[in-house]
Amino acid sequence: MRNDGGRPCVRVAGEIDQDSVPALRDVLEAVLDTGCLGLHVDLTAVRFIDSSGLHVLLASRDRLHERGGVLTVAPSPQTVSLLEVTQTRGLFPPAPSPSSDQPNEAS
Repeated sequence: MRNDGGRPCVRVAGEIDQDSVPALRDVLEAVLDTGCLGLHVDLTAVRFIDSSGLHVLLASRDRLHERGGVLTVAPSPQTVSLLEVTQTRGLFPPAPSPSSDQPNEAS
């Protein structure tokens, strides 16, 4: 994890599925437990994401939204496809991909 313009940033790579989603959930919950009001999730290196991954993103988004915060994503093409099929793309404001600092990776 790193700080991207005043908000935490989590970079995820590889596949997000039922096997890897517990690690992603743990990382996102740990960041949200800090009380931040903004979180950026960089998914540009995600090759596959299923509904369990979407569920974790939605839960994190809802948690931030409840306290007036926002979760932004930089999606991969696979992530965009899932968000469009599930009609949830509008729930995640777009944000530019973070620079190449060394964030923690989940997944």
